[in-house]
Amino acid sequence: MSLLVAQHRTDWLDPPLIDAVQAGEHPRITQAAQVLSYIGSVIPMFIICLILAFMFYIRLRFRTELLLMLAVVAGSPILNSLLKWQFQRERPEIYRLAEAAGYSYPSGHAMSSVSFYGVLAYLLWRYMPGRAGKLILLAAAIVMMAAIGLSRIYLGVHYPSDIVGGYFAAAFWLTLCVAFYERRFGRTS
Repeated sequence: MSLLVAQHRTDWLDPPLIDAVQAGEHPRITQAAQVLSYIGSVIPMFIICLILAFMFYIRLRFRTELLLMLAVVAGSPILNSLLKWQFQRERPEIYRLAEAAGYSYPSGHAMSSVSFYGVLAYLLWRYMPGRAGKLILLAAAIVMMAAIGLSRIYLGVHYPSDIVGGYFAAAFWLTLCVAFYERRFGRTS
């Protein structure tokens, strides 16, 4: 995706998807998108992470797992800032239902959601009872990631390629952190 963005070759993807996502505009959907967008922003996501980290420590006695969670969640916005600086893609000049500052690619909300819900699913996987519990955990994580990404397109502050790029960048970061964690501390699942 980054190569396509750098070469300005996303016209086949971005306008049709923006039109499709924004076609269903409704006040309730707008309100839901604003809530999802808020939840997916860095500060609320980090606060939720700290609360969950405290709960995990008290209830599950996570210790090294908390280091993984904090590394993934804290490292994601740093990587996002570096990538935004590298690409310097302006935000879309389309119908907007919200305002956002800074560069567009990759989406920080998409990166934060994949980082947070991805590491959360990874850490909770072994505590889920049975296959059904694990599928519910995975489905919930995917739904939240997708909903936060779609909210940014719906609100008109990101191109779909920004979201996809954010998903890929965060998946790379998450995979790197988990691989390091497993090599250093062993598997948790």
